[in-house]
Amino acid sequence: MCLKRQTVDYERHGTTTLFAAPDVLSGNGIGECKDRHNAKDYVSFLEKAAAACHKDKVVHVIANNLSAHKAKEVSAYLEGVGGLRCSIYRPIRPG
Repeated sequence: MCLKRQTVDYERHGTTTLFAAPDVLSGNGIGECKDRHNAKDYVSFLEKAAAACHKDKVVHVIANNLSAHKAKEVSAYLEGVGGLRCSIYRPIRPG
């Protein structure tokens, strides 16, 4: 089986991005689907998730190394969130 690499002219036909935030304690969650996955959309979802959280709780953000998750806008938002403490985990693939 030969795997093809993504090319410069790659288009996402019929795919979507799912942003999800589960509340492990209550079993509830927040979800949102977007056509894109950029920093603006990610910050928008983080704002929505933060609004649903109790201000005295720590929110653990788990994201992969996609450039949208490491963008300046995302870092600025996470650093400037008032009343919400965030722990950010970005798993890194070995090798």
